[in-house]
Amino acid sequence: MENTIGFYDSGVGGLNILKKTLSQINDLNFIYVADNLNLPYGGKSSNFILNRSLEIVAFLIKEKANTIVLACNTATAVSIDFLRAKYKNINFIGIEPALKTAFLKEKDREVLLLVTDLTGKSYRLKKLINSFDFNKNLKIIPCPQLVEAIEYNYPRIKILNILKKILCDFVDKKNLTIILGCTHYEFVKDEISFILNNCEILDGSVGVSKQIIKSFRVIGAQNNKINISKIFTTSKNNNFIVHYLKKLNLNTFNTSFIKI
Repeated sequence: MENTIGFYDSGVGGLNILKKTLSQINDLNFIYVADNLNLPYGGKSSNFILNRSLEIVAFLIKEKANTIVLACNTATAVSIDFLRAKYKNINFIGIEPALKTAFLKEKDREVLLLVTDLTGKSYRLKKLINSFDFNKNLKIIPCPQLVEAIEYNYPRIKILNILKKILCDFVDKKNLTIILGCTHYEFVKDEISFILNNCEILDGSVGVSKQIIKSFRVIGAQNNKINISKIFTTSKNNNFIVHYLKKLNLNTFNTSFIKI
């Protein structure tokens, strides 16, 4: 059975997971869909995100993906339970904030969870948080405009200004742990660290890539060279994803527009 992995994100954020996965699997057959026409997801309704997830997952299944990675925290929070119930023969892997890692560390550290608005309001996130006891040290911080600023490659000074507004109540605090609750945010780890004086930053992409690699090996890796490597965008403007592909040294892969 051909082992093809589908990746789905609202834009460029999931490329971080793809990069980590490709660094461990040389012969990966993959299809990546960036739904950048509808970015940002954080300001959309749950029904909209669920419908988009269903449409894009149906496309990935049609393209023979047998493992599908929701490389988007918002899509995972809203859609993954429904998708797993609907497509029982597909292996779905989602990304969630690294709350367990933060919980197992020092309990006296203040923890900031940076999220999109919709992820922050989701039942799935509340359920995940309630499975740990943070002793009120955890604060959920919505990050308006940040996904767009990253996706559209705003100048660094503009991104810093957005982050300063988001994090203004914490700039003088020490011993902060920051959990990235959106795959886009990994692109601004240095800026977050700069504003918050070298805070500890946790993200879930490493754990997800490990899950993908494990799944790939269990299902059965192909020994042949990559024969499927497609990156699709739902917007005809692919300049920004091309920029990030180059940034991540993934620019050997071409991008194509697709209407889903």
